[in-house]
Amino acid sequence: MNIVLDSNILLRAIHHESPHHPEAKAAIETLTKRNETLYIFPQMLYEFWTVATRPLKDNGLGLSVVEAYNELTRIKSLFRLLPDSPSILPEWERMIVKYVVL
Repeated sequence: MNIVLDSNILLRAIHHESPHHPEAKAAIETLTKRNETLYIFPQMLYEFWTVATRPLKDNGLGLSVVEAYNELTRIKSLFRLLPDSPSILPEWERMIVKYVVL
């Protein structure tokens, strides 16, 4: 079965302090063990970035640009990316790092 992951699942899976972390992580592990194909869209990565780099006091994860980019890279290596336009994601990644977008 093909399954699209939501950005909330991605965020909770890496946010160890979240009360939903165990369930999000277990869901991904269970689906992976069942050999399900897990997909993400660039939109999920944009949403992930926004929350991951937002300060903790503003309901974010408070990750630095480097930490968030490392997580983004890891997420892309774990799941199949269904691209929008081929040029959007690389340009977005270049800009968020170049301009240190939080």
